[in-house]
Amino acid sequence: MIPEEHRQFIESHQMCLVGYARKSGPPSVTPIYYYVEGDDIFFSTTKERGKGRAIARNPELTITIVDT
Repeated sequence: MIPEEHRQFIESHQMCLVGYARKSGPPSVTPIYYYVEGDDIFFSTTKERGKGRAIARNPELTITIVDT
């Protein structure tokens, strides 16, 4: 659930950094555009890409909203 005190900030931006665990080695961080629908944050990837495969293996990730 997105806390109300953060909602306006999150909904007024479009870019975030997504951090996720790779199969081996250090975590990976990649910039990506997102959108908010209710309490969900969506971004696009495919299951064939490294990010999609990594998230399928381990759905825990970190999102940092970029304040531009």
